[in-house]
This record gives sequence, C-alpha cells and structure tokens, in this order.
Amino acid sequence: MAEALTILGSTILLGVSLGVVVSVWLATVAYRNDMPVNRAFFGLNLASALTCVAILAMYLSPSVPVAFASHVIYTGFIQGIAVLFVLFVVVYTGNRAWLTSRRVALLGGEPIAFTLLLATNPFHRVVLHDVNTTQFEGLTTIQIQPTVVSDLQILYVLFLTVAGYALLVRFYSQTRSFYRKQTGLILLGGLLIPIGGFLYHGGVTPINLTPFALVVNSGIIWIALFRYDFLDVTPLAADLLIEEMDDAVLVTGPEEKIYDANGAAERLFARDQTPSAVNADSERSLTGRSLTDVSPSLAAAIDDEEPFVYTTSENDSVTLDPNVTSIEDQFGIRRGLLIVLRDVTEQVRREAELERQNERLEEFAGVVSHDLRNPLAVADGSVALARQEDDTAHLDKAADAIDRMDALVTDLLALARQGQSVDDVEQVTLASVVDDAWQNVDDHEKATLVNNAEGVLKADTQRLQQLFENLFRNAVEHGGSGVTITVGREDDELYVEDDGPGIPATERDRVFEYGHTSSSSGTGFGLAIVQTIAQAHGWSVRLTESQNGGARFVFGDLTGATPHRQQADSA
Repeated sequence: MAEALTILGSTILLGVSLGVVVSVWLATVAYRNDMPVNRAFFGLNLASALTCVAILAMYLSPSVPVAFASHVIYTGFIQGIAVLFVLFVVVYTGNRAWLTSRRVALLGGEPIAFTLLLATNPFHRVVLHDVNTTQFEGLTTIQIQPTVVSDLQILYVLFLTVAGYALLVRFYSQTRSFYRKQTGLILLGGLLIPIGGFLYHGGVTPINLTPFALVVNSGIIWIALFRYDFLDVTPLAADLLIEEMDDAVLVTGPEEKIYDANGAAERLFARDQTPSAVNADSERSLTGRSLTDVSPSLAAAIDDEEPFVYTTSENDSVTLDPNVTSIEDQFGIRRGLLIVLRDVTEQVRREAELERQNERLEEFAGVVSHDLRNPLAVADGSVALARQEDDTAHLDKAADAIDRMDALVTDLLALARQGQSVDDVEQVTLASVVDDAWQNVDDHEKATLVNNAEGVLKADTQRLQQLFENLFRNAVEHGGSGVTITVGREDDELYVEDDGPGIPATERDRVFEYGHTSSSSGTGFGLAIVQTIAQAHGWSVRLTESQNGGARFVFGDLTGATPHRQQADSA
C-alpha cells in the first residue's frame, strides 16, 4: 500500500526534478560550444538528465513492474555515464587519438549488453535473484538481491571510474599549474558520483544519491570549463606563451623550492637525460627540487641578478642572465619568485670580441703613430740629404726605411685579418698543414723539422698554416742554422718547440705584445699574430722552455674550444 508523500519525500522529488532541469540546461550550454570536450560534456549531461527522469519514474511508480522498468532504464544510463565519463576524460586530457571506433564500440557495447540482460532478468534470473519495492517517505524504492553477474558489472563500472580518475591524476601531475585548477575541480566533482553510489549500495541510505551527485558533478565541471573561462583563448594563450618561450622560466616558492618550470627550463637543466629527450609531455623533473640542487651558480646569481655561466648535461657552457620578479600576495608578503633566464652567450661573446677589436685598434694607432713614423722620418731625411749632397748613398738608407715600413704594413694587415672571427672552420689534417707551412718559410733548408703532429683539428686551414709559418720563421731567425723544430700533440694540447737559445723567463710575458722584438730586422708582430689566430679559434697559448733549452709554444683547449664566428666583414 502506498504511503502518503511526506515533506522529505517531496523535497527529494523536487531535488531530482531540479536535477533534470539543470542537466538539460548544461547539455544545452555544451551543445552550443563546438569543441570535442564539449560534445563529451553534452553526452554526460544528457545521460544525467535521463537518469534523473528514470529515478523520478521509479519514485512515482505504482507497481513492481513499473519500478523495475524504471530501474532498468536508470541502470542503463548509469552504465552509459561511466563510459561517457571515460570518453570525456580521454578527450579533456588530450588523448583523443586513443578513441578508435573499435575501442568506443567495446566500451559502449558491454553496458548495452548488460542492460539487455537486466531487462530480461524475469525470464532467467541471471542478474538479480529477486526484486521487491518498498516505501520511503511516500516514494517507491526498489530492493534487489544481486547475483555474481551484477557484482561483476559493478566492478566493471568501478574499473572505468578508476581509469578515468587515473588519467585525470596523470594529467594533473604533468600539466602546468593553470590547468591544475581546472583538473582539480573536475576530480573533486567526479568523486561525488562513486561516493553517492557506495552510500546507497552499502545500505547507508535508502535513497540513491547518485542522481544528485551527477548534477553537482556537472555543475562543477561547468564552472571549470565555462564559468571562469578556463578554456578561453586569453589564459590559454598566456599559458602557451610561457610554455613555448625560448627563455627558461622557473617559479619558486618558500625556501627556493621550484613549483613550476616551462619546457625550456626542463631542457636546459635536464639531469639524467639529454635535453633533446625532454618535451612538454615528459615528466617534470624540476618541480619540487631546490634552486641549489638544480644549479648552485643559479642560486647564487639570483640575489644580485648578474649573468652566470652554467654547464649543461652535454658539457656546453652557456651564459644566463636572470630576471627575477617577486611574487607577492594581497598583503605584500613575498610568496615566491618568477625567474626568467635569458641565454646571453652570443651577446657576451660579441661584446668580448668587440673589446678585443677595440684593443687592437688602440694598439694599431700606437704602431702607426710611433713605429711607422720613425722609418718615415728616416726616409724623409735621407731623401733630403741626397738632394742636398747629390749623394745616392743616402737613398739606400731611405730604401731600407721604406722596406721597413712595407714589412710593418704587411704585418699590421696580417694582424688585423688574422684577428678577425673565423668563419671557415673544418677538420684539418695537422701533419699536412705543418708540411705546407714549412715549405713557405725562407731558408728552411738550413733547419730541421720533426713533424710528429698526428690526427685532425677543427680549425681554419689558412690561418692555422699562418700560425705555423710565423712560429717556424721565429725559430729559424733566432735559432740560426741547424736548429731543429718539433711539432707534436699531447692530449688536448699542440706544441711547437725548438732547440735554439730559447727566450729568457723575464721576456716570455712580453713576446706576444705588439711590436716587441729582439731583432733589428723584425717587426715584432709575428708572435702577436700567432696569439690572435689562437684566440680567434678559442685556444689558449703559453710560452715555456723545451727540454733542450729552446722555446716551446703550447696551445690548449683544442677540442672544447668555440671559434669566434665572423658576424660581418671587417678590416
């Protein structure tokens, strides 16, 4: 016998009816937005509305057959909602490619088969042992005795629900902080559905709370997707801008712990993998680590915001210029830092090259004003005496002075050109370049060359040959007839040494200076040219004493050097 409808029963009917209205409205909102995730959201709300209608029909049913029919419809839509929830999550998390026709058919086919089996249960009792109705606050509710098949179906629905949550949690852990707000809301709303189902099936409440949970869940998802424009182009563009920036971006919280990092930062500070293997979909390895753990030099540079040098996992040195912005709350209390790291390696290199060029210009000016002026004065005086005395002997002295100026001009031009940034770098066979340079040295027949240079070297062939020629001429000039010159390579160093008289230790620091020479016929630019060629290749050069007491020039940093690339033609 039906009981009179109570106030509580009326409230429940009103709540379920309101659920129908809200679900239909949300489905309409989703239908008007032509996006894949909205189509899945439309299906969820449509199924929720029909589920609430089936629940209303059961509450108001006058007999067991009508109540059972409503239960079958309700159960079918609940199974469909589980499938739609998984489809919604798959699309929302960006894995739409998984949704092949076969997989969708498998996901949707099983609930349809179970619903048909449930509808025909009175004929075979495979799903339910018995079905009865009872009254609660004037509402008709159904009581069932499930079989193992029904329990297995509950496990299947539970599996779909857990799979959906697993995708959401995975997306939450990998996505940027902006999407975490949205994903967190969807996770929160989704938890209400299984909670409502467990309370009902566990006997805690005689009223199935699942329809109410469905409506509340849809409302939360609507808030996440539409109310706060979490899918609007403006926040998406801002978030995408940070992610796609070439500059590394870090967000830190208390104790300099990293809360977020864009892809450029992940690639820059990649620790146990190569930077090329890090992409936007890979697990964020910086989140949770401290700045000191990532890079002590980075942590030290944050306070003074000065450029610092960082060595990557591929042993490349980059110069980074940090720009630090304080993140403060509404009370003006600092909660963290926004750190943008700009790669200024090329800028620093260009500034260093410009400084070197300016130094050379100043030194050239000194040479022009002094070294060239002296022989010019000699030539001018000798020509004047020749005219006065009609003596051609003075012209010989003038000719010598002109030859001196010609040698100075030649070496000055060589110094300027060899000091430019190198642009034609290739793998050079050392032994071949050494032999070619030796053949271009005057009076090389009077000396002996021991060519032990093996392997290849990344260099500009012409400039490397000029370097060897200048060293060989210097050795022949100062070592005299019979001097032996040896060229060899040891580890990451190249050396050129002789067995001549050598260079005193007090003079070794000055031999690379412009215009320094101990010979009356020399210009003093030969070794300066050697140094500028080495510097243009990124090599170091030092002068020591050979085992035989002669001069030994050693060039280091050969393999790890970065040649100074030429940016524009210069004199």
